[in-house]
Amino acid sequence: LNLPQMTDEILPPPAKSIAVNIKDNGEVVVNNQVVTFEQLGIMFQEAAKENAKTSIELRADSDTRYDNVAQVMSRASEAGLSDIAFVSKD
Repeated sequence: LNLPQMTDEILPPPAKSIAVNIKDNGEVVVNNQVVTFEQLGIMFQEAAKENAKTSIELRADSDTRYDNVAQVMSRASEAGLSDIAFVSKD
């Protein structure tokens, strides 16, 4: 049995992620709650204050208008969040 050795090094907490889903009708859902773009921007700003490396997992219905995706990306950028992962089906 090869056990790992202990260290005094303090590791930073893992980056927080926010799952954002955009439905085909343009609704934006975060944590099973429909939010407006303004509310989303506030959520992003608060997350950035807690951890500037917060990532966004963006899922958009294939029928979603590009403008809705652009709105989410714009709010993230305004909050200083740049780590955006586009999640798709395998």
